[in-house]
Amino acid sequence: MRRFHPRQYAAALVELLHGANQAQARTAIGQFVAMLARHRRLREAPQIITAVSQQLDLASQTVSAIVRTASPLTPKIRTEVMALAKQTVPNAKAVTLEEIIDPALIGGITVTVGDTLIDASVTQALRQLRQRVHSAS
Repeated sequence: MRRFHPRQYAAALVELLHGANQAQARTAIGQFVAMLARHRRLREAPQIITAVSQQLDLASQTVSAIVRTASPLTPKIRTEVMALAKQTVPNAKAVTLEEIIDPALIGGITVTVGDTLIDASVTQALRQLRQRVHSAS
């Protein structure tokens, strides 16, 4: 049996849902999940959902970004992150931010837009320093 990439499943689901009303969408999603279960692909559901979201954003010219910080974003930083996210997708008209407070970052920020991760966290800086120290010894 041929195996499909999560993006291929996502494209099929988006096409299936295009123009569907709520009842049709509910039925289609149920059948889609059942098909994933039959083919033992449920573990890929998070990747498929992410890919569906990306395809819908692309169609609506919306950019979604996940921002992790150790403390809440200031309005100035939020505006800068939104501008950065908008630059990553040509012709983007809107940006949605999901802000996650993650004290494990210690400080700094990570921004994920699609498959792109920008890691400017203190945790990453410490990780890089540790690698330099180990490679120097």
